[in-house]
Amino acid sequence: MPVPIPGNPLGYTLVYAIDSPGGPVLVDAGWNHHDAWQALRAGLAAVGVDVRDVRGVVVTHFHPDHAGLAGRVREESGAWIAMHEADARLVKLMRDLGEDEHHAFQSEMLRRAGAGATELPPAGEGRPEPPAEPDLAVRDGDLLDVPGRVLRAIHTPGHTPGHLCLHLEDADRLFTGDHILPDITPHVGIYPYDRDDVDPLADFLSSLDRVAALGRTEARSPPTSGPSPTRRRAPPRSAPTTRTSSPGWPAWPASPSPSGRSPPA
Repeated sequence: MPVPIPGNPLGYTLVYAIDSPGGPVLVDAGWNHHDAWQALRAGLAAVGVDVRDVRGVVVTHFHPDHAGLAGRVREESGAWIAMHEADARLVKLMRDLGEDEHHAFQSEMLRRAGAGATELPPAGEGRPEPPAEPDLAVRDGDLLDVPGRVLRAIHTPGHTPGHLCLHLEDADRLFTGDHILPDITPHVGIYPYDRDDVDPLADFLSSLDRVAALGRTEARSPPTSGPSPTRRRAPPRSAPTTRTSSPGWPAWPASPSPSGRSPPA
């Protein structure tokens, strides 16, 4: 279902409904806007589904064009919201920050990523309403609650630290969110860029290798251990990795910025 993003050149977000005997489960939800809400309801109605019947919403990542309407779907239907634990930490952080603190957070991350002073967002222009906090924090390899179906979470960091692809194994279909796009390469998102044990671009490239390898039996198997306490740099693309552990870094870097200013606690 193409759900519009009003006033945005991206046009729309694709939202998917997975049928199950226990009620449909959505992959993403769309931007939190009246027009988007109407489009989502109309798209569901076209296949005989009322939004009040939705069982759950799996959010591929926390960006507002994918997660924005998840909270409203939950209000209407009582559906659960699931998101990877790394993105769930960022959503909690954004909801806890005041507007000025959020602007400082966004500006500092952009500056550490290489943005110049003229590219930083102006203060006082407001911010989108943060996404709803999820009910379920997902890890790599988890099976989602979709009765009669086999929907597995594949952790694909890069675009966001907790980005998920979702493998519907009983139909051999892969929902890629913003990890793989038809005409563009997604940007690498918010990360603690001042830490030398984190390599966002290598994470993204390794995730692409892993998705490409999903046809292999070992790539379909769930992980046998929990998250690793440390993160090592990914090997070069000549030696693809199938690392399955989720990032263990905190949502806000603890070290002061090079300007000497510490980010808000």
